[in-house]
Amino acid sequence: MPDGTSNLSPPKLPKPPRWATDPTDPRYQLRLRPTRPAGVVVIVTLNFALAAFLLLIFVLSFFQPTNMDATAYLLPIPALFAIIIGFGPWTLSPWARLMCITFYAFAAVLFVVTAFTHPFSSGDLLSVIVPVIIVVYLLQPSVRAPFEHHSILLEQQASADDEEPTTGN
Repeated sequence: MPDGTSNLSPPKLPKPPRWATDPTDPRYQLRLRPTRPAGVVVIVTLNFALAAFLLLIFVLSFFQPTNMDATAYLLPIPALFAIIIGFGPWTLSPWARLMCITFYAFAAVLFVVTAFTHPFSSGDLLSVIVPVIIVVYLLQPSVRAPFEHHSILLEQQASADDEEPTTGN
């Protein structure tokens, strides 16, 4: 063309799938994931730190075999449990919230019961207060909502995938 313009049009992009543009589609809503509460991040961090500490004690116990206690061999079990309890809330899984509530409530009761059989120290008081604070925090409606919202979105996505029409040629 003499004026320097061309009649080339920009390439046409493929049309996005229906779920990417339809706000009523559950998969579109899944993109709008709930935010993870800051307290949940703290709980996850505490659980992973506990797991790392238990595994470190387990590894270090091999370097002092004379003082080796039989319970040191069992440390990977609670470490694995701490990892599971840490990973679940990170993914906002509803089962993980309930597992954390159960575990920390049990830990608080266990520490209170042992206080009647052993001398009580300030460290033991902290071992009771922290689990109670975590349980109370996880029972808050504002903390419960992201876990329930995530569960609902996953159920909606599963039902939408089942209803997806198949195209045959």
